[in-house]
Amino acid sequence: MGGSNLGTFLVVDDDESLRILMEIILESAGFETVCLSNAEDTISYLHQDSGSVQGVVLDLNLENTRGEDLYDEIVAINSDPAIFLMSGCHGDEIIDRLGGRPVDGIIIKPFNSADMIRTITEGVLRKKRANLSSERV
Repeated sequence: MGGSNLGTFLVVDDDESLRILMEIILESAGFETVCLSNAEDTISYLHQDSGSVQGVVLDLNLENTRGEDLYDEIVAINSDPAIFLMSGCHGDEIIDRLGGRPVDGIIIKPFNSADMIRTITEGVLRKKRANLSSERV
């Protein structure tokens, strides 16, 4: 990829075909993408990361793991990346399951790729601005 790299994005979903699709869409938008299928690999990756992860797209319904539980583990390791929840559930159910946890965007499956890129790009920019303003305090 050229100089348009916007940082690394983790895509955490147990559906391989969806991970491949997300990787194609995100890389076409300039994001380096790492696809992971479960909580263990995600936690391991984040522990080894040197701060390159700009965002996480997290499926709310992973096999053997509740997305909101993995969300808590991700934020405990590194609260800097923008976090986007992805689900086939309706928005209200997602909000209920989040229980007040802040997210930078919600992606409802099935999604339109242009809408998803807009949601992610806007969420990453908001998160970067918030991180910068909190560092100045």
